[in-house]
Amino acid sequence: MLTNYTNEVELLKEWHKRAKEIAIKAESMDSLNKSYVQPLHELRYCLDHFMRSLDYEENERNEENIKKSIRSAIGHLQRTYSDSIEWMLVNVKEEYVLTLDGYTNEQVQMAFPEYYTEIRPALEKIAQTVDEYKINKSVEKATEIEISSDGELEVTQNIANRFLTEDVAEKLQNYIDILHS
Repeated sequence: MLTNYTNEVELLKEWHKRAKEIAIKAESMDSLNKSYVQPLHELRYCLDHFMRSLDYEENERNEENIKKSIRSAIGHLQRTYSDSIEWMLVNVKEEYVLTLDGYTNEQVQMAFPEYYTEIRPALEKIAQTVDEYKINKSVEKATEIEISSDGELEVTQNIANRFLTEDVAEKLQNYIDILHS
């Protein structure tokens, strides 16, 4: 099945692995046990688009529909990833607020100076990075792109790779570990 779409399917598999891993990490960092269902919705939409590509494959003249469906599935996985990162960010910021709330700014500055000089600015930068990624790589844009060559897949992947190189999840985990220590 889908043997003519190896590059698209490989990219789909890669994004599924990333999205699933980050969604699980985001869930585990939710110490207040609030649930955020948007990543789960995105995973469901991904499956729906992928299953449509299998339906389209039954008709040999549906090459563009197959590619568009796989691309849409990838777009939903990318959204799962960014929504999960955003949820991790919300949880980390909230945990900092709850932990530091009982102290004055001066007390925090004295006991935990890196909060104001490093961590808080870094959390704001991560928020900007997530926002920029979501603006530049939305599901809506992904579904409008017709993939006719590997080159277009590469361009789309490069946008995502810029977001991934920052390893935001690891940074957020480090910031929560610092708070807990």
